[in-house]
Amino acid sequence: VKRIVLNGHSSSSTLHQFMQVNFHHRQGYSYGPKNGKVMNLCIDDLHLPLRSHTAKQQCGFHEYLRQLMDSKGMFNLAKPNEWCAVEDLTIFATLANDHGSCMELDPRLQRHFVTISIPPLKGQSLNAIVTVWAEGVASALPASFPPTLSKDLLCASLEVYGSVSEALKASTMPGRHHYLFSLGQLASVYQGLVQWSSLSSVEEMGFLWSHEMNRAFVDGICRDADSKWLRSFIDSVSNRVFPSVRDAPVVPIALSTIPIRVQTTQDGSPNSQASVEVVLYPVSQWADLLPFLGHHLARYSEEHGPLPLVLSTEVIKHIAKLHRALKFQRGNCIIIGSLGQPLVSMAKFAHYLVGHTLQTMDRSKECAFKDYLRSLFRQAGLEGKKIGIILEERDLSSGWMMDILNSLLACGELPMLFSSDEMDGLLEALIPSIKRDFPGEEVDPLHYFTARIVSNLKIILCLTPDSALLESQAHDFPGILRFTHLVRMSDWTNQFL
Repeated sequence: VKRIVLNGHSSSSTLHQFMQVNFHHRQGYSYGPKNGKVMNLCIDDLHLPLRSHTAKQQCGFHEYLRQLMDSKGMFNLAKPNEWCAVEDLTIFATLANDHGSCMELDPRLQRHFVTISIPPLKGQSLNAIVTVWAEGVASALPASFPPTLSKDLLCASLEVYGSVSEALKASTMPGRHHYLFSLGQLASVYQGLVQWSSLSSVEEMGFLWSHEMNRAFVDGICRDADSKWLRSFIDSVSNRVFPSVRDAPVVPIALSTIPIRVQTTQDGSPNSQASVEVVLYPVSQWADLLPFLGHHLARYSEEHGPLPLVLSTEVIKHIAKLHRALKFQRGNCIIIGSLGQPLVSMAKFAHYLVGHTLQTMDRSKECAFKDYLRSLFRQAGLEGKKIGIILEERDLSSGWMMDILNSLLACGELPMLFSSDEMDGLLEALIPSIKRDFPGEEVDPLHYFTARIVSNLKIILCLTPDSALLESQAHDFPGILRFTHLVRMSDWTNQFL
């Protein structure tokens, strides 16, 4: 099984290069997957090249795909006029209905597919999914909690999710181009509801639910009016469903994955195993994290040199958000802040706290970047090393860089990064690790390799609010925005200055 993640700038060369790398000569003019296998190619998703601004690109990818499926072959560009017959290829594709817009394929291409329409989740279908999540959370709680808690969580979550989906849609309004709220964000809320190990009362559950809803839906909003409205709406729902929260004597201001006490390994570095299990700690004030962060900031300065970072209340709050995001399986982040704010310094420190080895890469040329990326894939996928990458806005000016990030963040794969022989060697080297982690089970080595890359290779993008990725390119590269945690850093307050 192979996967191609398209973007708004994909062209016919994208598919042709994939075919050249993954299809090998069999006999005569016949080409197919290696070792006589059958390839299932998943294309995600076909509507993106339709949005391209260039007429040549609009039809290039789809026309090439149509000819490939019509004639069951392609031309070999290395040998002019040589026809290659393609065998053992089955194609699956998705065509997203992007915010209600109607994206139609050429009928000559669409006739090759069996079309299955999947309507948006709503009504009873949506209730059934969220009910399972709510009951799972309720079953993990002590028996002292009321039996109606799962229903309360269900009603509150669906009310907020429905209002956000209707009121905050992506549009051409400045600051709203990148709004892509989905059911995945609601799933992360329920994932967080079982990570406060000392949860003991309904009041704490109400605060936890409100905190997780703000983290999942509010943190990435760049418009102050939208964030204020959504915070107020979440608070009103929380006060109505969990009225006892207002009367609670002591309520923490936040929950953080950063412990209050200093915990280090024998060599003095942060505990790199902390990312294995996510535990939330209540924070009564952000200054409580200062001893832990101050200790590790001093350690960082001793190991890597001085880091220009002042541990103010605002900085501590956003470091805690980055630290929490990096703990997720897909813990890639976009931190949004104005010029002059220490975005890169905070990203470096967050990677250090989680135990990632920060890598600097040559971003000037595509070939050099891919060579280094191959090395990082081997380290993360074969050796299991925790690796961190930081990219700034100036690094995203190249189309090839955006193409790589869109595919890497969406599925953890770059189908044309390794040749078939190189990939076979990597998967062969993974067999001992698979036998150790899954004794007696059959595991697909490619899926295992991809899962380790997704878990061990984490990327933080540092952007300004007017970045092209958040505006004009938001729909051309949706994989970058849908599979990252957005953390917006507010402007400096007068008190902080």
